[in-house]
Amino acid sequence: MAAATSDAFGRIGGITAPRITGTRYVSPRFTGVLTLICAVLAAGCVLTLTLSTSAQGRSLGAVSG
Repeated sequence: MAAATSDAFGRIGGITAPRITGTRYVSPRFTGVLTLICAVLAAGCVLTLTLSTSAQGRSLGAVSG
């Protein structure tokens, strides 16, 4: 389930990122694009920290199953 969800978010991001970046690049120039990319990366970090499963001290089999 988690792998399918991450694949779906990856596909959505891969499709929308070039379009969003292209439209944002027209008016605010470099600073706006850099801010947008930083915001997306920060959101990804927060989601990873809150939704991921800790694997510290466990085998891969125990984590996946």
